[in-house]
Amino acid sequence: MADDGHETPLLEHEALDAPRKPRLNSGDRACVSIFSLVALSVCVAGPSALWTPPPVLLSPTTYLDLTWHQWTEPSGHDLRQSVLAPTLASLEGVDLAPFSYATYRTSWPPAQSFNLSVRSATDDVYLVFAANATFKAYVATHDARHKNMMRHETQLVAGGATSPSATVEIVRATGGDTGLQRGPSLVSATWDEARELSEWTLEPGLVGEHLRIVEATWMAAVPWQRSTSGPLPPLTWLRTVVQSHDDGRHGQLALDAIGLSHGSIYWNGRRLGRYEGNATAEFAVRVASTNDLVLLDERGVETLNPRRLRVTLRMP
Repeated sequence: MADDGHETPLLEHEALDAPRKPRLNSGDRACVSIFSLVALSVCVAGPSALWTPPPVLLSPTTYLDLTWHQWTEPSGHDLRQSVLAPTLASLEGVDLAPFSYATYRTSWPPAQSFNLSVRSATDDVYLVFAANATFKAYVATHDARHKNMMRHETQLVAGGATSPSATVEIVRATGGDTGLQRGPSLVSATWDEARELSEWTLEPGLVGEHLRIVEATWMAAVPWQRSTSGPLPPLTWLRTVVQSHDDGRHGQLALDAIGLSHGSIYWNGRRLGRYEGNATAEFAVRVASTNDLVLLDERGVETLNPRRLRVTLRMP
């Protein structure tokens, strides 16, 4: 109602364009759910969860056709001191920790061939050889790490028994990356079921260990020869040089010991552990511009082609 006689329309009769609550379809609801889950994850795990760096890929460099040299352990050497004992149990107190190998030796039994059983109490590897002054023939391996009892016929090396100087040699090798442990090792060695071998000689360490030929300073202490295709005698050292541009960095060393048996691996004078000829052995190493790689093959092989040995360095 107005003074001029015209009516003023009431406010409630006007059509107001008030904002309405939007409606979400199924796709919108799914997006909202996903964003909510992401936000909740960030709150729980922290913002760094969204910026996790990708894994560092190691670039491999494979060395093929390396130049290898070799030297075989002699049967006897003045450097090695010896300990005499009537039984193996009498040798338990000898400290072998500075070495990775030890040799137990006794006279060949009065038989052309015999059954030999070895019992041990440590997680080491024991290699049995028939030997005399001129040769060493592999007989068997007792791997105490697998807790297996070893029993093998020796008639394949019965020819060695014809010599008066024939001996049974048991070479003990550490099963880990440290030296041999003090304490019970070889419990007994018997032949023909119950006859125990006696009058043992223990020689701690190999000649190469005493001469420290795995170290660059002392490598020239033995007459290395160029490795060529052919037989590899037991207990033979092999060495090569690996050049790298990654001086002072850490990486992964992989050895494919194709054609070898098993043994120890050394990198720049440090023992890394053991390798098996049928598997790839990998170790963490510090790389220099010039690196000395040394292997000791324990069993030896009938034919080795050194060109098949493959070394790989993986650097981050």
